This record gives sequence, C-alpha cells and structure tokens, in this order.
Amino acid sequence: MRKGWRENVWLMQIAVAIGYALAYLAVRPFSDAQWTLTSGLRVTCLLLMPYRFWPALVVGEVFPLTWWNYEAGFGYGWTWVLVASIPPIAIGMPIAWWCRKCLALFPSPRSINISALLQCLLWLSTIWALITQLLYLTAKLPASEEIVGSAVGAVAYFLGSYLGMITILPWALLARLEQWQGKWCFKLQQLFASRVTHDMLHIVLPLMGALFVLGHVDQGEIGNVARAAMILPVAWLTLRHGWRASLVGSAFVATCVSLRSAQKIDVSMVQEQLYLVIGVACLYALGACISAQKQQKDQVRKRMLQTQRAAKNSLNFDERRLEQASRALESVLGVLEIEQLTVSEKLRHIATDTERRVYDKQASMLQQRIYHLAESIHPSAWRQGGMQAALGDSIGRVLHEVGLSYRFSPKGRCSQDLSPSIQAAIYRCVCSAVASMSSDLTCAAIDVVMRTGTTYGHRWVMLRINGSLSELSIARNICLAAERGRVAPKLGTHALDFQDLRNLIRLFDGDLRIREGKDMVQVTALLFDGFQEAKEGELTFASPRLWVS
Repeated sequence: MRKGWRENVWLMQIAVAIGYALAYLAVRPFSDAQWTLTSGLRVTCLLLMPYRFWPALVVGEVFPLTWWNYEAGFGYGWTWVLVASIPPIAIGMPIAWWCRKCLALFPSPRSINISALLQCLLWLSTIWALITQLLYLTAKLPASEEIVGSAVGAVAYFLGSYLGMITILPWALLARLEQWQGKWCFKLQQLFASRVTHDMLHIVLPLMGALFVLGHVDQGEIGNVARAAMILPVAWLTLRHGWRASLVGSAFVATCVSLRSAQKIDVSMVQEQLYLVIGVACLYALGACISAQKQQKDQVRKRMLQTQRAAKNSLNFDERRLEQASRALESVLGVLEIEQLTVSEKLRHIATDTERRVYDKQASMLQQRIYHLAESIHPSAWRQGGMQAALGDSIGRVLHEVGLSYRFSPKGRCSQDLSPSIQAAIYRCVCSAVASMSSDLTCAAIDVVMRTGTTYGHRWVMLRINGSLSELSIARNICLAAERGRVAPKLGTHALDFQDLRNLIRLFDGDLRIREGKDMVQVTALLFDGFQEAKEGELTFASPRLWVS
C-alpha cells in the first residue's frame, strides 16, 4: 500500500517548512522593534511543534528572512544582511528544549507549568533582544537615522519581543489545550456561549476600546492614565475566570499598546511597555493561582458528589436487603402455617382439646410476631401498591392500634417516577418523625402531606408532618403508654433526633425545618431527586491544570 502524505516524512518536513515560511511572510510586515510578532510566531512553533519538525522550521525561516533582509536592509551593508539572515529560531531552540524537557513546561497534554512558561518567555526575549542589539550596532546606519543608546535599545527590543510573544502565543496555547475535536460549529457555539466570551465581548473590549480612544486623543495626563488603566479590565476578567482570561485579555492589551506606540524608540515608550509587561506577568501568575484554586474546589465538589451518590446507592441497597429479608420471613410464615396444620392434625389423636387449643394459640402468636417483624422490616403494602400505600396503610395501621388518628394526603403525579433511593429516604424519614411524635402522650393526631412536582427539569418532593398536641388526651393515652413505646419497633425505626433527620434530608440536597407551638409540632422537609446528576453534568473543571511553583 502507498503511504499517505502525512506518513511521508519528507513531505511533512517540506509542508512544515513552507507553512512556516508563509506564516513568517504574513506576520513580518506588521512586526517592528516595538512589537515583534515574528518572535511570537517563533516561540509558538518552538513550544508546540514536535522536535522532529524543528529542522524544517529553521529551513522555513532562512529563505523569507534572507529575502526580507536583502529587500529592506541592503542599506545597512552586506555584512549586516548576511549576519541578520541567521535564523533566530535556531538560536532559541536550546532554550525551548531546556524549558520543555528540564522544566517540564507541559507536564501532561492538558496542563501547563506557568513558572516554566514565564521563564521560557523571559530567556527567549532576552537572547533575541541581545542578538538584535548586536546586529544594530554592527550595521552601517544612514546619516538620517538616529542612534539609539545600547541600554535603551536592548530593553526596547526585549519588550517588543515579549509583547509579540504574548500577542500570538495565547491563541495557540488555548487551541492546543482545548483539544477541539468533533464538529466545529458545536465547539464555536460553546465558545460564544461561555461566560468568558460574554464578559470579554460585552464588558472588557468596550472598556478597553474607550480607554484606547481616550489615550490616543488626549496626549496629556488623562491620556497617560487611560493607557495605564487598560490593564484593569483584564485584571477584573482574570479574577473572575482565571488564567484563560489573563491569556486572552493580555493579548488584547498588548495589541492596543503596541498599535499606538510610535516608530521612534524613546524612554517614555519603553516605560509604558515595561509597565505592561510587568503587569501581564503578574496577571499570568494571578490567573494561575485562581485557576488552581478553582480546580481544587471542583475536585472537592466532585468527590463530595461521588460520596453523596455512594451514600444514596448504599441507602437503596440496604432497603433492597430489607425487602429480601421481609420476603424471606413471609415465606417462613407460610411454611409455619402448613406445619401448624400438620402438627395440629396429629395432635387430634394424642392430645386433649385443651392442649390443642394452647398449641394453636401459641402457634398463632408466633405467626403474628413473624408477620409484624416482616412488616416492620419492609411493609408488604409497599411491594403491592408502592411507597404511597406504605405511607398510608402500613403507618396508619400501626398508629390506629395505639389510638392515634392518622391521615396521609399525597399530592402530585410523579411520585411513581421517583428514584428508589429517595423513596426509601421518604419512608424512613416519615417513620422516624412519626415515631418521635407518637412518643409524646399529648399527641392526638398526625397528618402527613406529600407533594411532588418538577421545576426546571428537577423533580422535588415536599413533606409536611403535622402533630396535633392536646393535654386533654393525656388521660386516654397514658393507658396506651406501653403501646406508644412500641410504635418505633413496629415501623422498623427508632426515634431519631431531628438533627439526624436533617442529615438524611441533606443527602438529597434538601433541608428540614421544625416549628413547635403550644398545640402543634410541624416538620417540613424538601428533597430533590436527580439534582445530583444534573450538578455533575454542569460541573466545569478548570482545564488546563496550572502548575505554580
């Protein structure tokens, strides 16, 4: 089989060289000493291109650099043309390799070492500025061109190279770290729908545009203040969104400052650019710290949601085990009934009627105990008619046996669509609250209202448990005090304090409130079903992970 052009090593090297040469020719007309965009193109290729394509980058820069120097700089002399045609990208390759390998510039495909990045930009800007200054000093300058001091020139070249880097490099870094795969229209839709893009287009860019115009119109103190204040919107954006915002915002600020810079290198221009470079470096570091904090917060939140899901699954699993235990007891009860009939038939010939009646009574009591035990573990009404039947029939039967009036009022139509875990939590919550209220001898009646509904796609359940208190019922209930004490075992629960109930409700992102009055006790609970999965889907984890040392 013939290899594709992407698998052909020489074709790929030629394609990279031609592509880099065309990009260099496209950027070079807009590049000058105050805003060296070619430095941004070089550092972008050195940091993001594989090492096997580095020779092609050198070749791709030699030809356009030589042609441009010959066309534009022939007046500086042949020596300057030859020396200036040495590709600076080849000189910066050892520094870029050292930062990528030794400083671990990219610890993983989705992470950046911000300290190594800043060091790489610093060293590359320094070495290329020194080379440019040395070339300037060896050139034969025309008489009409002013000679710039060595210190001022070196600093100006350093700042121009740095500004060019922070103008082009951020876009390539974001494209690499996002790893856009799939349909571009969907990715672009997500990009324009993000909060960073919204704040950038509607707040930051208008403010920067206004400050840019004001700084361009007014050349006095107000203009200086306006030019210095252009970095403030980017700082605000960085505080809100982290390092991505500092990347994009700094690129726009560098563009605005460089566009208004004069062609002539002077001290005021150097001071303005130096202020900007220091501010951008601080914003990079600040954005890295903010993004790292957001990422840690997201990780803690993710672990919390995972723990919450595990607790819900455990609650559902325990309820299923109780259901199996209840079914097993019911099957044992059926076997006991058959054995009782068999033994009773045999006792008809060898025992008296009194002995048979005593045996039948004891066997019946044993069956009743097993039945109540099975009902307390998991009510049969739940298996036959659902959770609402258990809340209405099973709890109502237990409370009616101890002389308590009970009423259950379901409202809503989506109770059957609730997840098994929240159904178990609702039933156990109602049983615990009812058991706690029934232990009070002044309690005469209990009303339970359950309302279900859906809001913004999230199912919710509202429980209201009202206990009516009356001192007149103490005399009647005191005779049933022993029976009142057995309500909790019959319901398969115990009288939890309300703090334990609140913790159970919070497992479903809800809350529990208690209101006590002279003649009533009201417990209100709100639970959300499926809200956890929605929150997990809405989680946006800070990417990339930023390493700050």
